[in-house]
Amino acid sequence: MAFFDLFRSNKLQVEVDNSYALSLLTELGKEEQLPFAMSLAINKTMTIIRDAFRDDMQAKLNLRRIAFNLNAVRVKPGDFASKKQLYSILSIDATLAPHLARLVTGKDHVAINGKKYLPMPNFKIFGNNIITDRNPLAIKNLHLHQTPRGLQGDNRTFLVQKQGKAPVILQRTAKAGKGRKKGTDKDTGNRVLYVLIQKSRTPKKIDLLPIAKRVVGEVFNEQIRQAVERAVKTSRSKVK
Repeated sequence: MAFFDLFRSNKLQVEVDNSYALSLLTELGKEEQLPFAMSLAINKTMTIIRDAFRDDMQAKLNLRRIAFNLNAVRVKPGDFASKKQLYSILSIDATLAPHLARLVTGKDHVAINGKKYLPMPNFKIFGNNIITDRNPLAIKNLHLHQTPRGLQGDNRTFLVQKQGKAPVILQRTAKAGKGRKKGTDKDTGNRVLYVLIQKSRTPKKIDLLPIAKRVVGEVFNEQIRQAVERAVKTSRSKVK
């Protein structure tokens, strides 16, 4: 099974032994089902590795587009194991990788009292879309500036910072009780665009190889057993 490191894009190789699957199938007289069983086990194990890697990303990185970022880590069509290709490739989608790096590190920020904050967009409003410079609600386009009434910006936006809580950027969208725009609070007529978190260092890389080795060690034999069971059930009887 082949893997790619998240930030360095180095190809990593994990080898697996098919002797266990072969011994099970030999006992059942179904040796010809070995390629099928192995491809099933490899693909299922790869899915578990992918999910474990995604969990590690969420635990270690401030992902501002969680689903978007996680979906960039995937097995592409044609990279799944098959009877003729007994390996699978887990990779970072080349078209999404630059956005992944940008969204993790966060080039845009909001400065308050000398501290830099990373804006976490409200999923209810922005979904998993990338907020480009063309979006009038992008941080860059709000032009937040200090006023006698506090930090305010374009499109009726302003910042609220309550003691003990993370600052938030709100937008006035309607009179109280109307709540016409998506995400608007009916009582106040405002909606939260961003929650600001303090910028912190992110790891230079997430090491995929130890995750892959751990998962293979924990689940591969069980996936082999299940794959062999399925291969035997779906195989045709030999013609005598």
